[in-house]
Amino acid sequence: MLTRRSGSVRKTVCVAIVIWIVSLMLAIPDIVSAHVDTRPVMPVCNPYHADWGEWYEKFRTMFRFVVLFACPLIVITVFYSVIAFKLLCQSHETTVNTATGGYAVLRQMKSRRKVQASINIS
Repeated sequence: MLTRRSGSVRKTVCVAIVIWIVSLMLAIPDIVSAHVDTRPVMPVCNPYHADWGEWYEKFRTMFRFVVLFACPLIVITVFYSVIAFKLLCQSHETTVNTATGGYAVLRQMKSRRKVQASINIS
């Protein structure tokens, strides 16, 4: 039992380290391109280097949209749909078994419908 826990802890730590490494790698272009524009009124920090052209600013904006918004939205939608579909299939199976079951089956079915309703609302 102890080795199983230590294995899952080790796996969790490895996943966290990989996430941090990927995050740092994705932040390197921002760190390199950030600079301070000296303007007559006051200095302003600009995240896009002027020498890199307008294409870099457009690319980074689209990259951030895709990586930080679109991909997570698609993944979340797919997994919530899978969960809702499985709950729906289980509730239909439970409805068929209700004739042979009793109060416990009805309680379980009601509980599953509540979970499914909360998933569908979010």
